[in-house]
Amino acid sequence: FKYLNNETTEVLHIEFRNNDEIGKMSQVINNNIDKVKESIEKDKILLNETISVLGDFEQGDLTQRISTQVNNPALNELRDVLNKMGDNLQKNIDNILKVLETYTHYDYRNKVDSNNLKEHLLKLSNGVNLLGDSITKMLVDNKRNGLIVDNSSDLLLKNVDTLNQA
Repeated sequence: FKYLNNETTEVLHIEFRNNDEIGKMSQVINNNIDKVKESIEKDKILLNETISVLGDFEQGDLTQRISTQVNNPALNELRDVLNKMGDNLQKNIDNILKVLETYTHYDYRNKVDSNNLKEHLLKLSNGVNLLGDSITKMLVDNKRNGLIVDNSSDLLLKNVDTLNQA
């Protein structure tokens, strides 16, 4: 019980000398103690790996995954949920980066797919899409202004020619 309560790292077995019913019960208990210890040690390995992977996530490395398998179904479910979260975050950020990469080549037609996104990822994807729209509008306005200036300069040249002839 001290081991189970994290009061010690050592597990003591029940000592038995006889092969009677008490001795056989002690042997069964000792076997179960070993199984519990092994299971707890595996759980600790999974938890340490989880802490490490989440530390990498915190630093921006979303490629890490938890691989340890344990006998505890709840911990395995936690592992699977965290791995799926990493997969989804990585996929969404890669999608955003792909769109931003097209922007560096002056192509503002692509949009970030914001379906099924919530909160911060949704705000980020919407921000990238608004940036593309704003740049596109600015370029359209610049082209329109350029055409106006071109037409105005043609009219000015025509008027200068008329003045020169007069």
